[in-house]
Amino acid sequence: MLDSMGALPRTDRLAERLEEELERLPAEAAVALEPLDGTPGWVYRPDEVFPAASVVKIPILLELFRRFQDGEEDPGTRVTLHARDQVLGAGILFELHPGIRLTLRELARLMIVLSDNTASNLLLDRLGWASVNELLARLGARNTVICRKFMHPPGPAGENLTSAADCVRILRALWEEEVLRGTWREEALGILSRQQYREKIPARLPPSARVYNKTGELEGVRHDVGLVEDRGKVWALAVLTRKGREPWEVDNRIARISRCCYDQIVEGDIEPS
Repeated sequence: MLDSMGALPRTDRLAERLEEELERLPAEAAVALEPLDGTPGWVYRPDEVFPAASVVKIPILLELFRRFQDGEEDPGTRVTLHARDQVLGAGILFELHPGIRLTLRELARLMIVLSDNTASNLLLDRLGWASVNELLARLGARNTVICRKFMHPPGPAGENLTSAADCVRILRALWEEEVLRGTWREEALGILSRQQYREKIPARLPPSARVYNKTGELEGVRHDVGLVEDRGKVWALAVLTRKGREPWEVDNRIARISRCCYDQIVEGDIEPS
């Protein structure tokens, strides 16, 4: 479980290195690391609330696949794209002609693999914000809420929000089959593994590491949250940032934080900074 004091007693060097990386990161940040074998994790400002950006597409995926699993939705059901649905930002659907019809499964893939905002909004329309927020509440993700569509201005309820600890909690629930079981869990993980934005958590990891992650970006905001698996070890890592400068350096520091975690958990040692 996460250690709320931010200490990892058997790996003091990891704590030192992560603190060094955070000092050099040109943004405000929060970090939560949790090995899923029950060994202690490391956290920094884990419960602080940040703009969620696209990392909240993971709970949308989980609620959709839960409905597939429970027979409440058919993955082959087609949804028609209308001009009013198309929004800018990440993705491809805003470039396509209205009138095309996509399955719910195809929309899920676009939402995660390309972070398609239009696909995400179509799924939110189908599921309803309330059902996704109810799932988050059941998982104990108390600081995470969806209250607007992607690329829409905040409404009376405000902005979509999350915390690093919540992101790790959601990822752990996926891995440990709290929401999805069997082939549905495997399919959801497979979609996350094909996510095409690889410049943060996966960037400095070796080819043997399998990463199931989702990034999120807004003005001054750059996040990455994911599960990493290698050599029988699995861990959840969330790095959230805001008020960032030099976005490529923010990405680089997130990648370095990820590599520090990998080296300690898999290799048992960390290279000097």
